[in-house]
Amino acid sequence: MKTQRGAFELLKADRGNNRPLLSIPLTSTGYLIKDLKDAVSGSAVIYECPIQSNLDITPNVAIRGGETVYSECVGCQKMIPILEMKEHM
Repeated sequence: MKTQRGAFELLKADRGNNRPLLSIPLTSTGYLIKDLKDAVSGSAVIYECPIQSNLDITPNVAIRGGETVYSECVGCQKMIPILEMKEHM
């Protein structure tokens, strides 16, 4: 996110089966901890999304030592390759 120079938005997963990502409202003073706590209940995952450009998601980003990097899906708890997570969601 350093390359974004602060131009990003925060998102949270909505309730339901598909769990679409919803934007967390940004105030004129930026994101404050109090506002984030109000926007998400309990423990939740907050996603960062760049506004001015796309992040580099070429396969080299998701490969360590020649192995694909996986992450657990919050919806189905299956291990999904990071490069396929957006399509999976």
